[in-house]
Amino acid sequence: MKINETNYIEKLKKGDEKALDYIVDQHLPLVKGTVRKILMQFNDSGLIEKSLF
Repeated sequence: MKINETNYIEKLKKGDEKALDYIVDQHLPLVKGTVRKILMQFNDSGLIEKSLF
């Protein structure tokens, strides 16, 4: 069964690592954008790169 937004929580409870991959794939762009926006205030591209990778 393919993991999607309706079943990923149940899969996580059962220990399915692919459910965690699903969450990362879905939310990583938002997290990266938020971190980048906050860290841009410091004008330190090295800090941004370290934080995102």
